[in-house]
Amino acid sequence: MGGPGLGGPALRVSVLAATLTLTLAVRTEQPVRAATPPRPFTTPSSAPGGDRPANHIWDVSALSPTDAWAVGSRSTRDGTIATTFHWAGARWAKVTAPQPSQTQNTLQSVDAVTPSDVWAVGSYVDDTTGVVKTLVLHWDGAAWSQVPSPSRGSQVSVLWSVGADSPTDAWAVGNEGNGRHSFGFVLHWDGRRWAKVSVPNPSAAVTLRGVTALSPTDVWAVGGFQNTGTFAFDSLILHWNGTAWTEVEHPNPGPMDTYLWDASAVSAADVWAVGDFYTRARGNDHTLVLHWNGTRWAKVRSPNPSQRLSSLQAVDALSPSDVWAVGSAGFVADHTESVRTVTLHWDGASWSQVPAPDPSAVDNELFAVSATSSQDAWAVGYEQNVRGIDATLAMHWDGASWSQVVTPNARR
Repeated sequence: MGGPGLGGPALRVSVLAATLTLTLAVRTEQPVRAATPPRPFTTPSSAPGGDRPANHIWDVSALSPTDAWAVGSRSTRDGTIATTFHWAGARWAKVTAPQPSQTQNTLQSVDAVTPSDVWAVGSYVDDTTGVVKTLVLHWDGAAWSQVPSPSRGSQVSVLWSVGADSPTDAWAVGNEGNGRHSFGFVLHWDGRRWAKVSVPNPSAAVTLRGVTALSPTDVWAVGGFQNTGTFAFDSLILHWNGTAWTEVEHPNPGPMDTYLWDASAVSAADVWAVGDFYTRARGNDHTLVLHWNGTRWAKVRSPNPSQRLSSLQAVDALSPSDVWAVGSAGFVADHTESVRTVTLHWDGASWSQVPAPDPSAVDNELFAVSATSSQDAWAVGYEQNVRGIDATLAMHWDGASWSQVVTPNARR
């Protein structure tokens, strides 16, 4: 497929609606685009990829300059396999992972606690029933193994993000549905098993896309839901205080669609959330950055690389003066559409755009970022060539600049 179309507002499709539709039906692994691009420009899915191969990295988690993990999916006409890659300091190498489905498996998120305690989550399709179920994998330092996890939706249960603060405290978030409705879905790991935990659902069209855990009594989850009054999509922020999840008030720029994709915390008084919001007046998307100071959430000014379509998909906060956010921006030049990578940095005072590679002339998208120091950060996603073939994409920050690093399945 080519780059996303950039038509008028009447043709635009909300990414939350696209996400819910995709997770409630049999889907294709090829990036799903409307006449105007949903957010993000590529929507993860877990079904066979048709005639064109598709290689994506959806998330990355780094422990040190010699220990990082990335997860994603590889799709061909025969089906989709969940992929895991490990960085040991010299190159990215593919690592074998369980594939519970014979045809459709995908991993959306990874979080490394220690070298021998790494979680990865996603979904797979039950070969017998066709139901989409949660997929949870654990790395013990030697191999990946599947860990039993609840799947309560009658048709779909998907995990989009995982976050852990210790070996006995991990959270995974996503959505579950019955074919008509979708609800926020949260699982907790207590060191022995994964169990479902109740969360507020402000409507019957909810999905949670990001989670960050500071301690057993301080966890944040973000996403979006369809407002039953306006039918627009509003951002959603939930907080766990050790006893229950509650919805937390925050700026919702609107009045059209607003969505949060990820969150990252430095401390109880320093938490970031990123996403995008749409304005009908200008007919475009803007980057959205929110900050929690321990008392309230506030909107923080952020660059918009494209005045048409700019979106932030992930954030990673190292310190109060060192935070990265990544995403994508859509452009049109001489009737040719393209999508370029976006990398933003917070220095303690303001957000600024930092140049990053765009190896493809057609489509380059970043979905995740992870940093271990001011001289060591990873950003991952995919690039697409003119034939519509997707290749994994990884970029590394060395303290001075971003550079592309070869990854398995990448198009060279």
